Amino acid sequence: MKNFRPALLFLLFLLHLASAQHAQADTRSVRVEVNGMVCAFCSAAIEKKLKAMPDTQGVYVNLAGLMLAAAGALQWHARRFACPTDPSVANACASTRDWSLIVYWVSVAMFMTGAMFAFVVPLFI
Repeated sequence: MKNFRPALLFLLFLLHLASAQHAQADTRSVRVEVNGMVCAFCSAAIEKKLKAMPDTQGVYVNLAGLMLAAAGALQWHARRFACPTDPSVANACASTRDWSLIVYWVSVAMFMTGAMFAFVVPLFI
């Protein structure tokens, strides 16, 4: 049992160090999920209020990413819906789906480009 005691003390020491580092990480970064935020005005108001708090260095509100993910899920779900049987309406339905998909992927590309310039490029500057 005496041989086991130093190993146990060392393990407790490592756990203490890990918990201390975790506590420091929690004070530096906070992630908050806000339910019901559906517009850019809500997003801007929350960002403004959080930036006004003392000891706040940076605030990032990701409404666009959430809306883009929701749009992608709706696109994926709607791909299986049948278009109407009337030929002219069916053509309009198919054309609208095609354009909707194009607009979605252009939006994803723009979002990723913005995210790259906002978060990745500053790390190298």
